[in-house]
Amino acid sequence: MQPKPRQVEWAADQAVRGALTVQRPANWKNLGMLAYSPQQLFPPIRLEGGGNVPAQILLGIAAQESNLWQSSRIAVPGATSSPLIGNYYGRKIYDANPGDDWDIHWEGADCGYGVTQVTDGMRKAGHERPNETALPYQTQRAVALDFAANVAAGLRIL
Repeated sequence: MQPKPRQVEWAADQAVRGALTVQRPANWKNLGMLAYSPQQLFPPIRLEGGGNVPAQILLGIAAQESNLWQSSRIAVPGATSSPLIGNYYGRKIYDANPGDDWDIHWEGADCGYGVTQVTDGMRKAGHERPNETALPYQTQRAVALDFAANVAAGLRIL
């Protein structure tokens, strides 16, 4: 689902306090997923010395990474659509050779998903990069399809 910016702000505010515990029922939004809670999947990591990551930091990173979008740029808020995926084909569109702009380079694929552009763990099991472990399939789906789970995952990375 494409969230409104205020929904992303809400998720960030909840996540940094460890309170992003909204329950997603089984088959939420007809996506065929199991029931879960965003911070059940991605519990926050305590900061050394205490305190929380400021929500403004998390939101600033999300704004830079995705413009606070979970879905493709053609999706209106409240509608479901394809997830926003960064450089899915590993295209080298900024190199000196315009002739390779549409070539596929799987080894360079970014595959960052959603609001916080979660990359690590999102590759298909068996196709990970060195020292990467794929997230379970249902967890990958939550990151790609639910902005709240994506925000929880992004906070954990941060």
